[in-house]
Amino acid sequence: MEATGNSQPAAPNGCRNGTAAATASQLHDAIKKGSVKTVRQLLEEVADVNSKVEGGWTPLHSAVQADQEEIVNLLLEQGADPRARKDNGATPFIIAGIVGNVSLLELLLSKGSEINEKDNNGFTAFMEAAWYGKEKALKFLYENFSDEKEMDVNLGRMVSTQQRQVYKGGETALMDAARNGHLSVVKTLVKEMRASVHACDNFGRNALIHALRLPLKRNTIRRQNKNIEQIVSFLLDCGADVTGRDENGKTSLILAAERQSQDLVELLLKTGKVDINAMGNDGKTALKIAVEYDHEEIAKLLCENGARADCNDISAAKENYNNEMVALLLKYGATATNNQPPREWEPTSKRWGEQLWRLHSINSPQIGKLNIIFDEYYCIESTSEGGIYLGFHAGKEVAVKRFLLGSDKAKRESMCLSHCHSNRHMVKLFGTETHGNCQLFCLSLCESNLEDHLSKSAQAVNNHNILKTLLEAVRDLHSLELGHGDLHPRNILIGLCVLHSVPFNLAAWLGEKF
Repeated sequence: MEATGNSQPAAPNGCRNGTAAATASQLHDAIKKGSVKTVRQLLEEVADVNSKVEGGWTPLHSAVQADQEEIVNLLLEQGADPRARKDNGATPFIIAGIVGNVSLLELLLSKGSEINEKDNNGFTAFMEAAWYGKEKALKFLYENFSDEKEMDVNLGRMVSTQQRQVYKGGETALMDAARNGHLSVVKTLVKEMRASVHACDNFGRNALIHALRLPLKRNTIRRQNKNIEQIVSFLLDCGADVTGRDENGKTSLILAAERQSQDLVELLLKTGKVDINAMGNDGKTALKIAVEYDHEEIAKLLCENGARADCNDISAAKENYNNEMVALLLKYGATATNNQPPREWEPTSKRWGEQLWRLHSINSPQIGKLNIIFDEYYCIESTSEGGIYLGFHAGKEVAVKRFLLGSDKAKRESMCLSHCHSNRHMVKLFGTETHGNCQLFCLSLCESNLEDHLSKSAQAVNNHNILKTLLEAVRDLHSLELGHGDLHPRNILIGLCVLHSVPFNLAAWLGEKF
């Protein structure tokens, strides 16, 4: 809590700070109660009009939140700062967007607020109005945008570089309205304000995916589904892409199954464009979700439309004591026992054997020729653009490096691989796939790095072949007009029998055997 009243003389033992804090608290309480007389009296006596309480709230923030127009005017007359920010960066104008009071928005604009003020999470007043379904405020703000209206309406939330690296931010007002089930606002944004149904946030999620995501309060799911079904139908009619995924790799169909809405599942199946057997990062299909949620109607609908029951065991149905569900799954090819890989199958990698065996048990390609689950259990390395995961490409064990689609790093990686595809010192590229807003490079899987190897093997420390191989690799890179940015032992990777290096964060064969 901030001390105020800088014009007063200092008092011992923090008395002044304590008095100022108490007065600020009294002022905020009076504002919340709507007592204009008390507010005026406190301001005339000792209260600082721009004092702050916990969270960085000023009296003006509180008055706007309480929708007290008379007090807002009084505070502004007494010198309240219309552009003061809370600890989360929110201004009174942004809060006015939440409240949806057009008069307050207009007043604050006249006092110096800016139409596209953003808080620390990138929210503008326009986005807040969409999030809370305040249509009148939304229309007022739209009418007061600059001439480039479409750009502003489709503005995604701006976030810090660190947040963007983990795919945070980028959500638009349309996504917010769809996420919270505001049908009328969604229609207004698309029909009257030309909001794009194709825009994606930094996770690659469009408005359709946001509409289908589970509500923030799970106990509202059934009440919200009716509006969501209408929103989804409207977005589909407007050409929204049904093939996108959420941050957990869940497709629109999986999300519809999680919402336990048969109508949503039917809507999506009718498009003919959904992959009915696609899996999320947890390895679950829409059918598996329906079985676990004991929703027999959805399970039957999925099976009738081609969902693979043979990839699902019936244990979940048995646990729910649903004999009808068990019979349904058996009818469409499910097995009475767990569908696990044959025990005679063994992974080539020793280091990653356990994870690979579990991944192999899924035994169904998810992204082109690639079988992968973006789960922490299968992550073998963190990167700035999505990490490196275990996977199978056309049945072969691979390390899958993830990049933002079209990023400079992805382009650099692609360039290096294309130049070095036949070089014995470079890691082998088995293929690339696209997943949402990410590009996936399927590379040879290595066991460890040189730093770990040297710490565990005293014999390897004296092996001159390591240095020889490194020199040969660097020579070959230079012959291709490439350079290595960081030749450190942790960036030199080791396979089962061979040594590898990483130029430009790219694994490379260093073909000498130990």
